[in-house]
Amino acid sequence: MEARRCATHGLVVDENGRCVICKRGEVATQAKTSSDLPVVILLVVMAVLTVGALGYWATRKISGLVATSEHSGPPSEPTPTADATDTAAAEPVTPPKPRRSDDFPSISTSEPTATVEAEDLPKEEVERLKRGVKVTMYARSNCSLCDQARTFLRSRRYSLSELDVEASPTDKVVLESLNPAGTMPTFVIDGKTIIGYDRTAIDEAIEKAAMRKANR
Repeated sequence: MEARRCATHGLVVDENGRCVICKRGEVATQAKTSSDLPVVILLVVMAVLTVGALGYWATRKISGLVATSEHSGPPSEPTPTADATDTAAAEPVTPPKPRRSDDFPSISTSEPTATVEAEDLPKEEVERLKRGVKVTMYARSNCSLCDQARTFLRSRRYSLSELDVEASPTDKVVLESLNPAGTMPTFVIDGKTIIGYDRTAIDEAIEKAAMRKANR
């Protein structure tokens, strides 16, 4: 039996009816088709890169415009025109309000009063002033110093107010607030406390109180 031949090329065909030349044509066609795939992939990649570059450029451009808008200062105020200047100059100027006399601190022109000292007064006047000073004495019975102080103050006719702490619990509390030790006699002369009987200290305190009273 004679072998079959290709109608196109006149060569012996295989069981699929294709000769050697037909097979080569198929291989060439398949290779050409497979070689186009890298080109297509390259074109797609280039397109993606181009679109990305354009998007990045547009983003940078918009960001630059926004930053320029934020850093730009507020619009400058318009320069006043000549008409506005003339109007301001034509406005009347309110004269300053005169200050009243009571706005200024008062200044005394009188000379200070001279302080009266015991040496400036006669002895009789000093003694008279001393007799006007109140002397408070906290005392108790069976107190020899209390008796001596009482005798001295009465001999000078000073104003003596005697408080017996044994007879008055209230006076005892007051005494302990002035003299926590509670010793007697204790004197209060014009706010000054003297503990114990000291004739010189008592007389000086009375004299100073009298001079303060004379200078009031």
